[in-house]
Amino acid sequence: MLKAAKVEIIKEVESYRRGFFTCVFGYFDGEQLDSAVMILFIEKNPNQLIYKSGGGITIDSNVSLVYQEMLEKVYIPCY
Repeated sequence: MLKAAKVEIIKEVESYRRGFFTCVFGYFDGEQLDSAVMILFIEKNPNQLIYKSGGGITIDSNVSLVYQEMLEKVYIPCY
């Protein structure tokens, strides 16, 4: 399935606009670049914080292991 078709399906089934899902970000000071792939992050809106986590399933994935990984990723200790 092409990415455009997947994006359309996501738009139909999710009740919110995704915005950023995952991306590369970094800091360049003119001499050195520090960068990383952002797969876990908190999006700040005027009245709320939204925790987001990236992931994916392929044809070779063990669905039970992927589900367990998702549960471990979304744990947020709140103090």
